[in-house]
Amino acid sequence: MGAVAAPIAIGASIASVGFSAQAEREKARGDAAAAQFEADRAKRAAAYGRIRADQTDAQLREELSTTLANIEAVRAAQNVSPDSPTALALAGEETRVADRERRNRVFSIQAQADEDDRTALYKQRVASDALRSGNTRALAKLVGGAGTLASNYR
Repeated sequence: MGAVAAPIAIGASIASVGFSAQAEREKARGDAAAAQFEADRAKRAAAYGRIRADQTDAQLREELSTTLANIEAVRAAQNVSPDSPTALALAGEETRVADRERRNRVFSIQAQADEDDRTALYKQRVASDALRSGNTRALAKLVGGAGTLASNYR
């Protein structure tokens, strides 16, 4: 190799190793940013789910209250005492069925919100791991490149 070519080759090799290491770091940053975006999306979905569960609970309670008031109104129009066994049985059964439906629907929405929280935690770990592994790969490129340079240019 010529006297001028050797320093140029060494410089190009060093630059190549540096660019390769930086590319690993940039890829890791991009992967981490994408994972963090997904984590943030899952957090928002969980928060929205909890709000939706509360709204569903309130709505179904209001519907039950309206239904019970309607039963009372119909029974009163028929001159039946609201404390009659039939009126109490109707109200009791309606309450039991409505409460079961309300609990099931709210539980299902809350379960999805909990799953979204777990997804957010997982994606945050993925983001952290992406940065750490990218930095490790970059360091490995630098060390490997230094070793190659040292063995090629003695």
